[in-house]
Amino acid sequence: MHEPQATPRQLLSIQEACQVLSIGRTMLYSLAKKRELRILKIGRRSFLAVNEIEKFVQTLSGFASDDRSDFVNRRPTAKPPLP
Repeated sequence: MHEPQATPRQLLSIQEACQVLSIGRTMLYSLAKKRELRILKIGRRSFLAVNEIEKFVQTLSGFASDDRSDFVNRRPTAKPPLP
């Protein structure tokens, strides 16, 4: 017979989100305080939505590919000679 397909998880615990992002709890809560990530509360437990984490990572990769490209490709200017 057919086995039920596992549905992908939509919420991660704080600990799981930290592992996914490779950051500590303090950094995660700092990002939440700056409203870069949104923490959801269910009862006394705290979670992060997977799509919220994905959007956050996309903003980081967007920064890395768009904003830093000028910086990375810029050649250093010649230093003036010392007197």
